[in-house]
Formats: sequence, C-alpha cells, structure tokens
Amino acid sequence: MITERDAPLSLELRSVHKRFESKKPSLFSRSPKYINAVNGVTLSVPAGKTLGLVGESGSGKSTLARLILRLEDVTSGDILLSGKSILEATGPELRRFRQQVQMVFQDPFGSLNPRMSVGELISEAWTVHPEKRPEDPSSRLAQLMEQVGLRPEWSSRYPGQFSGGQRQRIGISRALAVGPDLLVCDEPVSALDVSVQAQILKLLKDIQRETGITYIFISHDLSVVRYISDHVAVMYLGSVVESGPAQSVYDNPMHPYTRALLAAVPSFQDSDGLDGKLRLQGEPPDPADPPSGCPFRTRCWRAEMRCADEEPPLVPQGEDRVVACHFPGR
Repeated sequence: MITERDAPLSLELRSVHKRFESKKPSLFSRSPKYINAVNGVTLSVPAGKTLGLVGESGSGKSTLARLILRLEDVTSGDILLSGKSILEATGPELRRFRQQVQMVFQDPFGSLNPRMSVGELISEAWTVHPEKRPEDPSSRLAQLMEQVGLRPEWSSRYPGQFSGGQRQRIGISRALAVGPDLLVCDEPVSALDVSVQAQILKLLKDIQRETGITYIFISHDLSVVRYISDHVAVMYLGSVVESGPAQSVYDNPMHPYTRALLAAVPSFQDSDGLDGKLRLQGEPPDPADPPSGCPFRTRCWRAEMRCADEEPPLVPQGEDRVVACHFPGR
C-alpha cells in the first residue's frame, strides 16, 4: 500500500492560453492563422480531490492535460503546483516535477510496450528515476500489483496476455511507481466495457482514499465524471464555460451547453419527454474561425444579439461556482 502524503499538492491554472499555428503565410495570405486550443483557462484543483474535465471532442481537454504535464509549452498564463510555477522548472527541478505528476492514458494497450513484461513495465520507472528505486524492488513491485488488483505472480507475463481492464490496471500501477502527487487520467475508461469501467473507477477512488493523491479526470462521459469527481469544469472550444462542485453543477446546470450535455446522456426514460431545445444541434464551430462573442451562440437556443457582440466572462454564481453566460440559469 502506498503511504499517505504528508503534504498533498494542489494545482492552479491562471489564465492559461495555448495557440497553435494552423496556416502559414502565403502569397494570398500574408499573416499566419492560429487556433486557440486553450483560451484563458483559470482553474484550481484542491489537494487530494478530483477535478473532472468535460466537453465534446475538440473542446481542449487533452491539450490542457498536455500543458499541465509540460508535454506542450504554454503560450501565456501560468500553472502552479502548490503555489510554485512549473513553467520555469529545469534540470533537477523539472525531474522532480516529472515524479510528482504522472499520467494514465486512454488506450491501455497502445501505451504499454508489448515486448516488456508487466514487471519490467512497472519497474521501468525506477530506471528512469533511480532515486525513487525502493530498497526491495521485488517487494515493492508485488505491493503495487496487489494494490491495483493484479496477482504478483503475473509479473512475468506480457500485456497481450491480459484483458483491457487488466492492462489499464497495469498502466495505473506503472504511474504510481514513483509515488506521484497528481495523476492526470485522460479518458482512462472510454475503451473499456461498462462493467470494467466501474471496477477501474472504484479502484481509482480507493487509491485516492488511501493515499490522498490528486486527480484530473478527463472524459466525455458525464455519468463517469459525476461518479468520480469532486469538482467539474465544462469546456467548449478551448474555454471553461462552467465550473463548480460536481453536485452543484449536475443538480443545477446554469450554462446552456452544460444543460445540453446532461440532456444528451442516454436514459431509459421516454426521450419524447426531453425538451427539444436542450439537444445539441450541428457540430462545434471551426476553432480556426470561431464565432464572435460567445463561442456557443451558434448552437444555443438562448442566443440574442448581445451574445454575438460580447464574449461573456466567467462570473461567480454563488459559492465556488462560475459560469460564462449572459443569461445563466435561464
């Protein structure tokens, strides 16, 4: 069992932007074109809690995760781990950061080297970070495998000999090998059967309760996010349009996009009873050519002229709740 942390780390994002160049200058266009993949995101994740990031494909969730992991450079803004910026970390400091923040990937097979045994995959972290190598690697390996529900005697097997759910357990065990404080989970159960999803989600909650680890959990499945998250941030076209405590957001969604996402969750109830206005119409706009004003207005049933002229800022709506809408809750 991983021991509890004396001082779990909190994460804070301050007006984080990420811009990609989508079109280089040419004879017909002298200026380059850019995509704002992440557009001024400000969020905080309390230590030992789970922040769920929700939104359609292309909303910027995975790009934001790569920025937090420093796999991409931030265009502007700042990311702080327990009050200290991670953007300036270099050398030993950056190495320490790599130990503190780990990732669980979406594809439990593609993220594992099929030519390495389970034992080699998990203990590889100690080769990369020898200062984290335990005094008794064999005993520690057995502990890590048992914690995620794998038998230690399976350590000589290869990923291809396991089911999808078991491979994801291997991925989680590998991420935990260096004792991280923050785990970024990018769609970790989307490729799994429903019954296996429940097992992995329960496993993650159990690990958090035992260790005090902090999670960022990315998913397009709102029911999954509701189960595991303490706080929820809803993203659309690179921006956070609503965030707050999970219970509050799910019980009383205030942004029309959040309401539409919740209405789209499959239900055994008669679909004719749903308000047709809440159903998302059309596709998200081209991020290289977003609408003026509110980015959601082209799909919003509440949109008025003001929505085309003014982009709504994130405004507090009660305790720990912010919404970017000119007409929240209407």
